[in-house]
Amino acid sequence: MIIGLKKQPHLVWNGSEFAPGRPAPPPKLKIDVTLLRAAHRQFGCRWKEKGWKQSPLRIDAVADTGCQTCTAGTDIIKQLCPLEYLVPTRHKIVGITDTSLSVVGMALIHISCKNGRETKQAVYVSERIQGLYLSEGALKELGLVSGEFPHQGFEGDLTRSQSVKSTDEKLCECLPRMPTPMRPSTLPYEPIVENIPRMKKWLLDKFKSSAFNTCSHQPLQTMTGEPVKVQFKEEAKPCAVHTPIPVPFHWKYQVKEEIERDVRLGIIEPVPQGSPTKWCSRMVVTSKKDGSPRRTVDLQRLNKATLRETHHTPSPFNLVSSIPNYTRKTVLDAWNGYHSLKLAGDAKESTTFITEWGRYRYCRAPMGFHASGDAYTRRFDDITVGFPRVKRCVDDSVLWDPEEDVEATFWHAFDYIKLCGDNGVVFNKDKFVFGEQTVEFTGFEVHREGFRPPKENY
Repeated sequence: MIIGLKKQPHLVWNGSEFAPGRPAPPPKLKIDVTLLRAAHRQFGCRWKEKGWKQSPLRIDAVADTGCQTCTAGTDIIKQLCPLEYLVPTRHKIVGITDTSLSVVGMALIHISCKNGRETKQAVYVSERIQGLYLSEGALKELGLVSGEFPHQGFEGDLTRSQSVKSTDEKLCECLPRMPTPMRPSTLPYEPIVENIPRMKKWLLDKFKSSAFNTCSHQPLQTMTGEPVKVQFKEEAKPCAVHTPIPVPFHWKYQVKEEIERDVRLGIIEPVPQGSPTKWCSRMVVTSKKDGSPRRTVDLQRLNKATLRETHHTPSPFNLVSSIPNYTRKTVLDAWNGYHSLKLAGDAKESTTFITEWGRYRYCRAPMGFHASGDAYTRRFDDITVGFPRVKRCVDDSVLWDPEEDVEATFWHAFDYIKLCGDNGVVFNKDKFVFGEQTVEFTGFEVHREGFRPPKENY
């Protein structure tokens, strides 16, 4: 240091030069923390009924990508349980000043944040710090730090093929899920054919945070109706596999990311630690026509051992045959339809499936389960019963109105979208067709003067 120069305070770059300024405060985020009682018992801890807190504790945690492990002060842990309930550990933590943090024990906790992501972490408890510090690994699992950090966009990452595009790479607006809007007192535009595209955009914008909110960074809405039950036959016996089917190397990144997306949506969840395996199926990954992976679960054995909730629906041919000619048609496609049905709590165990990254189980009705279709169409029918001029085939709905009455077409579509949105149905905004004379529905081309069979039949 050059003698005689004035000592400067903390300096920050203001865009043109370094100038005195305050350091930014530590980044904090609100999280919900729950102590994992069963996990503590696994390591010999014996609990008294009044010695622990079961409901989540909401706190402000420090997001510290410099932390290799999660750490917390006794001030936080004492709100969850007495210190004698901590798991003994020989792990040591040294701070940035090369001093030991004197770890007094380890707490095994479940952490969740408002984006729907969650993680389970071993938190090391010290009397020398205050608050909770989340490690880089925890922040990655919570989706707050890129999985590629600190090598963002590194071309040499062999775990990700350049030919694979991430399903979550496009910027997500992450609009909070909100209630559907109230019915307006007047039309947004004059009811003429030229304004149909503007009316369609108005509907998309008006319902973008509710019925058209397909954000994958927050839990999916739940459809109105009874949770789906898994009802076993009397002679049914549990069946479990214990080894996963390997995922082709060039698909691993995308498949893992899709699993994490389904966890965020609340469709599946990791099987809790200490859970025995009674029922377990395999995840199967096959190729779609475009070469991307299709992720399914082989539930054949579960289907053979269970009963269906039978609910009949008309065939696609009968549905399109009943649509009058010379009408304007609106088509809506439900997004993640089966997965909007909540699965009964005692049914989760039987939907367990194994992957290269561990066991998961469904929280919503699974695709491939023979009772999901019946349950979904029954609940959707109950929601829309009595609604005029509509036909539906599983996920797809078609509404019709006189071709000269644009006003009726608008109000009909608005009321249907609102009814479904109020009952937990989310529609695919990219497949929304409004007020057209010719549409595609259930594989048929429905024209102004009638319909044609699917293209592959002629």
